Amino acid sequence: LVVEQATTGKDSFQDFRDQRLTVLLFLLWDRAGHTADWREVTALWRGLSPTRGSGDYSALLPHERRSLMHMLERHGVIPAAFDFARQHLDAAEEQLQALPDATLRVGLGRFVHGMRAHAT
Repeated sequence: LVVEQATTGKDSFQDFRDQRLTVLLFLLWDRAGHTADWREVTALWRGLSPTRGSGDYSALLPHERRSLMHMLERHGVIPAAFDFARQHLDAAEEQLQALPDATLRVGLGRFVHGMRAHAT
């Protein structure tokens, strides 16, 4: 829900359509779980249904996509998700220093650095 399809290779709403729990959904629930916005999210979630035997779920309509994005913006979920990612990356970098194997430390350090580039 945060980046364009060209960046990830998948539809921005695929996780929601596939009814996967994500950090964004948990943060939205935490921030808006008692509001009409959350009731709309749960209604959309329940309204998704398999369209084919392969497990694919129905597409979200353009107005539903816009509504979800507005909710995320209204409740500050996207900046909170980036903060969440940065906090975990900071913790990972601290732990890297304790690794005894330099090769592992360098490899994981590159991974963390690459992830950090996407969390800005």
